[in-house]
Amino acid sequence: MLNRDDVRMAFGVGAIVVTLGVGTCSTNSRIDDTHRRIDDTSRRMDEGFANIYRRLDDMQTDIREIRTLLFETIKNNPPAD
Repeated sequence: MLNRDDVRMAFGVGAIVVTLGVGTCSTNSRIDDTHRRIDDTSRRMDEGFANIYRRLDDMQTDIREIRTLLFETIKNNPPAD
């Protein structure tokens, strides 16, 4: 036969086990959410850097075109004496 102390002990241990189980599930959920956020941030950073590199390439192309036009202008217009 169970006495009061045994029942209290069983309920106490059960409460601790349930609390740890719920806490573990909650922690795992938070960890998964953090991983999703990190992945999203990483993806957005990759897209941002790709845009920056694309813009730099466009700027370099523009600079080359301007330089070519400048050289052609200098070559076609000799200095006046």
